[in-house]
Amino acid sequence: MEYLDFCDKVKLKLQEMVDEGATVRIQKVLKNNNIVRYAAVISEKDNNISPSIYLENFYGDYINGQSLSSVCREIIQVHEKYKDGLSLNIDEYFDYNCVKDKLYLKLINRKKNEEFLKNIPYRAVYDLALIAYIALDEANNGQATITVTNRNLDIWKVSKEEMFEAAFLNASENAPPKLEKMTSLMRKLLKEKCFDMEMDETEEDIDSVIDMIEENEGNVMYVLSNNNRINGAYCMIYEEYLRKFAESINSDLFILPSSIHEVLLMPMSCGITKKELECMVRSINSSDLSPGEVLSDNVYEFYRESGILWENNDE
Repeated sequence: MEYLDFCDKVKLKLQEMVDEGATVRIQKVLKNNNIVRYAAVISEKDNNISPSIYLENFYGDYINGQSLSSVCREIIQVHEKYKDGLSLNIDEYFDYNCVKDKLYLKLINRKKNEEFLKNIPYRAVYDLALIAYIALDEANNGQATITVTNRNLDIWKVSKEEMFEAAFLNASENAPPKLEKMTSLMRKLLKEKCFDMEMDETEEDIDSVIDMIEENEGNVMYVLSNNNRINGAYCMIYEEYLRKFAESINSDLFILPSSIHEVLLMPMSCGITKKELECMVRSINSSDLSPGEVLSDNVYEFYRESGILWENNDE
């Protein structure tokens, strides 16, 4: 069965299974980097905003033999799990005073999102676009968001500058930049993975491996993101933060766009050329990242004296 046929069948089956008065629709969603996804949305009388439940994984389960009824029961379970965690109703959505404290930042690729950006207020940063979104969940974990559009600005009767000022403030206060050595982050993530998967390796085993890497490490690399590591690549725009860090290591910086969630910082004094780093970034983007997480193939330069230059953009 083709994917779109599966989506149609899910819609019909869900409509049979949901409570009376609820409606089901399949929503076509244009996501980051011009990726089209399809989601089931179950709308209920008492809930003005409902979670979008993307269907790719459910389609895989169906192809692998799971019944349509079983798949739809799982979709309903996901809906029930997340519907009450959305912290905004439709009336609040149209009131800027209700949403301004829920605005946050995200960096995406401009060229890959040309169509998407036609209706989105953004700031240009090199080949990237800084956009804003409304976090619908209190934890701002990236699972429930609405991108701010030009129509939102018209409804709210606020300027792009005012909206971005609020998003900058929220990001700075609630999702501030966090910088870690790559090896320190590897150490933490490996320990968490071993614990979650009940692997045989001990913390001492992991420490031994990472210590060996650090001892032989000729080029120190740092990971820059926000404190929850969700959509944190925007932290590269904090010029003063980068400047202080660059001064602390006495080197200008290469900035590698690792993904939409983080960037990597490497001292220019490392001896590796920008061209070599761009080859590494392109390789990672093509083999290790999902298409929706790719930020850019380019490597940027940060100089302590000049900092990052914003490009003029009045769109």
